[in-house]
Amino acid sequence: MTSEESVMRCRDRIHLIIHGARDRASYTHFVSIPMTHETIKDNFLKFMNTVKNDEELSDSCREETVFQESRKLHLTITMLSLLDISEEKSVSDSLEKIINTRVSEILNGKPLEVEIKGLEIMNDDPTRVNVLYALTSSDKLANVVNTIAHAMSDTGFAPQQNSVKIHLTLMNTRYMVMGKKKKRGRMDVTKLLEKYRNYDFGKVTITE
Repeated sequence: MTSEESVMRCRDRIHLIIHGARDRASYTHFVSIPMTHETIKDNFLKFMNTVKNDEELSDSCREETVFQESRKLHLTITMLSLLDISEEKSVSDSLEKIINTRVSEILNGKPLEVEIKGLEIMNDDPTRVNVLYALTSSDKLANVVNTIAHAMSDTGFAPQQNSVKIHLTLMNTRYMVMGKKKKRGRMDVTKLLEKYRNYDFGKVTITE
């Protein structure tokens, strides 16, 4: 075996190890659209207080620790697994490029109008829920989000997605763990959905 062949095999082995590490790694970053407009934040806080003080609801969904922080409200586009600064820069450059080209074409110089209304859960059993989220209404938003997600998956650092499930997470039992509770619980949101399924969080205009 020549010295060059040895180097090539070593390089291939390193690539395999890196890809294996990426497969096993937790997601390190995510691409999102902030939903911290005052209208959305105010209505979210009203929703949170309403739920916390509604004694008809299960105690499991009235704990303050399950609610998102209003300053962190966002629409997740895709998750990323980045292992170093060079990968962060590569993704950042790709994101900037797709926004300045394809997304710009979709928006055509016009602001993006988004309505946040309605509640849904990530699973089929409302008695055992981890995530409760708000729905969005905008075909143009879906087009923008899917365009960005596909561009990110093309970089190799994000998962492949046919279509992004656009959602605004409001409540998540994972926050219980982050709040130093050792075990992640479940929420019974049966009554919550019965009473507040069509909750209106307002309309916002995304200009940048």
